[in-house]
Amino acid sequence: MNNFINIPKEKDTYIIDQKEITIKGIPALKQHWRWDGIIVDSLIFNSSEFV
Repeated sequence: MNNFINIPKEKDTYIIDQKEITIKGIPALKQHWRWDGIIVDSLIFNSSEFV
């Protein structure tokens, strides 16, 4: 896929893992990350998919 090349992040955010996935035909990036002792999972979608 490679739709998520330039995802910005704060300099003190550590990306633990990330994987490009597809949800009902829509590309997404699943990230597992840590910031200030907090560990979080995020789903990131390309906004052009929802226009």
